[in-house]
Amino acid sequence: GRYEETYSKKSGFLSKKSSLTVQEGASSLSEGSVVTGNAIYVQAGRDIALQGSHLVGQADVGLIAKRDISIRAGTDSAAATTHTETKKSGLFSGGGFGITLGKQSTTTDHSNESQRAAASSVQTQGGNVAMVAGNRYEQEGSAVLAKGDVSIVGKTVDIHEARELERDKFETRAKQSGLTVSVGSPLIDFGMTAGRVGRAIGRTSDARTQALGVAAIGLNAYNNAKDLGNAGQALLNGDPLAGASVNISLGSSQSRSTSAYQVDSGAGSAVRADGNVHITATDGDLRVRGSDIEAGKNVGLIAQKGNIVLEAAENRFAEQNSRSSSSGSIGVSVGAGGVSVNASASRARGQGSGESVSYTNTHIRAGGTASVQSAGDTTLRGATLVADAVRADVGGNLAIESLQDTSRYNETSRNSGFGISVPIVGAGRVGGSITAGRTQIDSDYQSVGEQSGIRAGNGGFDVNVKGNTDLKGGSITSTQAAIDGGKNTFTTGGTLTMSDLDNRASYNASGFEVTVGVGSQLGSSGAGVGSDKGNAQSTSRAGISGVAGNTEARTGDAETGIKPIFDKNRVSDEVNAQITITREFGRQGSTAWGNYANQQYVNALASGDKENTECWSPEGGCRAAGHAIVGMAGGGVGAGAAAAITSMTAPEIATTLRNAGTPDVIVDAVVQGYGAGIGGAVGGSAGASAGVNEAGNNTLALNPLVLLGMLVVGGSQAIANCVNDPGCKRQMDTLPQRAREWLDNIVEAVSGKPEGNNASPGKKPADTYGTPPNGPSLPPGDKEEKNPDADRRLNQEGEMVGRNGTQTHSNTVFNRGGTRIDVENANPGQRPGQLHLQVEGDKYYFNVNTGLFEEANSPGVNAPRYINEMLKDPKVRAAVNRGMQYLGEKNIF
Repeated sequence: GRYEETYSKKSGFLSKKSSLTVQEGASSLSEGSVVTGNAIYVQAGRDIALQGSHLVGQADVGLIAKRDISIRAGTDSAAATTHTETKKSGLFSGGGFGITLGKQSTTTDHSNESQRAAASSVQTQGGNVAMVAGNRYEQEGSAVLAKGDVSIVGKTVDIHEARELERDKFETRAKQSGLTVSVGSPLIDFGMTAGRVGRAIGRTSDARTQALGVAAIGLNAYNNAKDLGNAGQALLNGDPLAGASVNISLGSSQSRSTSAYQVDSGAGSAVRADGNVHITATDGDLRVRGSDIEAGKNVGLIAQKGNIVLEAAENRFAEQNSRSSSSGSIGVSVGAGGVSVNASASRARGQGSGESVSYTNTHIRAGGTASVQSAGDTTLRGATLVADAVRADVGGNLAIESLQDTSRYNETSRNSGFGISVPIVGAGRVGGSITAGRTQIDSDYQSVGEQSGIRAGNGGFDVNVKGNTDLKGGSITSTQAAIDGGKNTFTTGGTLTMSDLDNRASYNASGFEVTVGVGSQLGSSGAGVGSDKGNAQSTSRAGISGVAGNTEARTGDAETGIKPIFDKNRVSDEVNAQITITREFGRQGSTAWGNYANQQYVNALASGDKENTECWSPEGGCRAAGHAIVGMAGGGVGAGAAAAITSMTAPEIATTLRNAGTPDVIVDAVVQGYGAGIGGAVGGSAGASAGVNEAGNNTLALNPLVLLGMLVVGGSQAIANCVNDPGCKRQMDTLPQRAREWLDNIVEAVSGKPEGNNASPGKKPADTYGTPPNGPSLPPGDKEEKNPDADRRLNQEGEMVGRNGTQTHSNTVFNRGGTRIDVENANPGQRPGQLHLQVEGDKYYFNVNTGLFEEANSPGVNAPRYINEMLKDPKVRAAVNRGMQYLGEKNIF
């Protein structure tokens, strides 16, 4: 036996690593004998047996036994195990832009057992080999070789394969736990998404899917152009953390995978001579299985009283694999919008199994003539008899059958997970997400690997059968020259039956993954599907050259079986790549088209175009047509129809639920569930995927608050026309009471003007009167209200704002959608500090004296009422107070 153990340990900066490897092995080799001589003769009164041994003569070699001659292979066996264990602790990569302080361990175990045949041989390097057994001649996984002739005689003759066995087992286990700190930002998120999709593009061979992947990356950049631009500018300004978030989590993960393989195969025997080979069974059967008999001149097989059976050896392969993993974490996220507590967990598992059977045919080959003579039946079942001329005299029936290799494989994998986020400081909403996925792979194969038959050359064939002849995917052939020369003869005393064999190979793989996000995690919603399939077929035809069946068959024709077409690793990569790409394309495509449709909708409202207002409305046909194209590109016609139907029907469900006072998180879940259901009914899994993508990234993305913000940018007339449009008004009716009152004021102001259409798209509403968060509403009027004594550069004590604050070039204290609040105090005491609000590109400054936002370019002029209405949001108030802390001023709220 062998035992070896190695151990290493090293320490680095804030980390250390240790590795242990243990290898054990044992083997047992066959201990045979070798007998050499000029001429070797062995004679026994009973038996002659060789096992893993060799007789090697320079001249003739002869073996005579009164009973049995046995030439068998010995057995070499081996067993080995390898155990590897690696441990890390300290700081290491936490994936993406993160580091982990914790520990890792990976353990791998591999075991192997094998049994190999150690062939015996009887050979001469210059003479003949002759062996005569009074009873039985057996040759197992061994060789008989002669420079001259080989002659074998026994009552029965059995030449067959030795069996070889191998078992392999692998097991890998991994664990990790620790504290992870990671950074997120628009640039980082975009880069990681682009990297993930880019890797998927490299794993798929489908040109359409590759194009979708490229489009997904481009659409992601387009949809997030503003955030990416702001992040890029911040980098140029030397503030890389602007708009970034820091995530701190405590978690653990573990995984386990196993695979086991078993191979049971045959190591055939061989009888070869440069001259002639003659094998005779005098009182029983002559059998050859999974072995080769070859002669430079002639081959003769004779069963004087029995049958001749030439057949294939069977090889079996089996595999089992399984894998499982799980993870969980809890932590906090700190960003511009505040602080939130996060928790997540995931689980994945899969298993696969396969088995195959293949055949090693028996081959009889002669350079001259091959003759077969049997008193009983002659059977070629997984065998070929090849010679220039073939002569066969069969006293019974002749059967020639081709054997089909078979293989099957089945694999199933599932994954699931959830995440939840709860804000505890600052702005934000409760959010959560649930993920589920499944992949199924099935393969089936059945085909003739090598057709059985008699193959004659120019010398033709002469086949005489007293009984019946049956060909199952087998053939008797010759060259065209033999046919033209009239050298082929076939007769059968009974019936001639023929049947063809159908060969087939097919595989089918499909998978999906869906994430349903609600609340603050609505943006994570998306679904993807993947599939791959293939098939091939052919027919192995039975026939006799120029006589019956496939009369066109000729010696030398190519094999008509099919090769395996299934590669489990390639297929798995293909399906998973498609899931990744179609998911991202569906998300980004639905978002991009939804944003475009939203703008067309607002433009139509602003211009009073009722036809386009209806067409581009949340349930309009123009909007649905675009989503149909996105769905069709990602999943075919059914997915396109699913996306269109969801686009036209889901908004009504969302509005109905909101009017009933249903919480937003429930609305989000129900509407996406509806999209999956209606989509699945129309287009299967691809349709369900398209329905979720449309619902999560279009229908729900255009919630009443988002629409209100777009209407504000669109102008007063757009708002007035919305209230007068039944569909738009239904959405606005779900807004809070104060927002609805503000809309009524706008409508009244617009309708009260003689022209009735003075507001133009792109301008803010005319009403610029803010409302103090804790004070009475200011009276409306036609002139701007100014606060000339309330200089926003000074506080109530007359000191410069920010004089006692912290120096900061720019720090975001609130970020939600297109709304952001930043604080700046670059030179405390030298230049006034500022707290400003940005809404869709417009900027407003906060006045610490009035507690209101003002126009950026008109000091003392209050921002529009809808802007200051935002100060009633507790999260906005908390953000303003954080800004005051940076500026060293008193809390406003």
